Amino acid sequence: MMESTPLAEVDEATYLGVTFDKRQTWRPHINRVEGMARRKLAIMRKLASTTWGANEQILKTMYQGTLRPTIEYSSST
Repeated sequence: MMESTPLAEVDEATYLGVTFDKRQTWRPHINRVEGMARRKLAIMRKLASTTWGANEQILKTMYQGTLRPTIEYSSST
């Protein structure tokens, strides 16, 4: 209780961008990160298929700066 207000019990909690679940399966965190990575990858696919921009070096820089950190954040390796 905090100041006579009872705290609600929840199945998931997010701390510093990492989602912890009650059973410690990491499934909610993995699903959230996968969704973010898929959205960023879809943008990269659109840029790669255009004729007006995004050469190989730009796509590599974009991957290293946005997609890879999203995937690797809070990983053990």
